[in-house]
Order: sequence, then C-alpha cells, then structure tokens
Amino acid sequence: MELLKRIKAPFQDDWCRKCGRTMEHTNRRLFAIPDMTVGHYESHTEVRYFKRALWPVEEREDIPAGTYACRALEYRCPRCGRRRVKLSVFLPVRDKNKMEETILFDDGEQMEFLWH
Repeated sequence: MELLKRIKAPFQDDWCRKCGRTMEHTNRRLFAIPDMTVGHYESHTEVRYFKRALWPVEEREDIPAGTYACRALEYRCPRCGRRRVKLSVFLPVRDKNKMEETILFDDGEQMEFLWH
C-alpha cells in the first residue's frame, strides 16, 4: 500500500512526493493580484513575481472588480516535514470563480512571505 501511495503522490496536490503520506493543511490565505485585470492575464511561475504582486485581502468581496486573485494553501507532511504551497489563480465573476491555473511550489520555504 505504501508503494502505491508513492506512485500516486505526484498526481495528488496534498500527498507528499517524498514519502507518499497525506499532507496536513496548515495555512490558507487569499490575495488580490492588482496588476492582472480582465483581458490582461499572464501566467507566472516564479516566486519573485508573487512576492511583488500579491496583495493580501480578508474576504473575496475585498477583491476589486475585474482583478485576478489567488488562494494560497500550505501543506506539511506529518512524517518527513516536507512542505508544499498551492496557488490557485482565479478571476472572481459574480458569485463564481473562473479558474485560470494552479501552481505548486514544493519548496515551501520560498513562500514564507505568504503567511506574514
């Protein structure tokens, strides 16, 4: 069973890729991305961009109209301590979220700025 989990881990956002365990959800935060608005979406995968561009908001209603946002989720493996951050980028449209992409960062330390 342990081997099967390790094989499946790369396909599950909340499974540790090192030991195959289900990771614990440790943090969640919402951000607006003010420099990306309707019609001007651009995919980014570098931490440097997110350090510069993200603006923390308390609730979805605090995101300016026509502005993209992202939800950050942090996971931690209870066995080996490995961390992962999942950023889900979306455009709030009325009462729904139009998902653009999900980005995974397996080196959670790089994303420490999200939780301060």
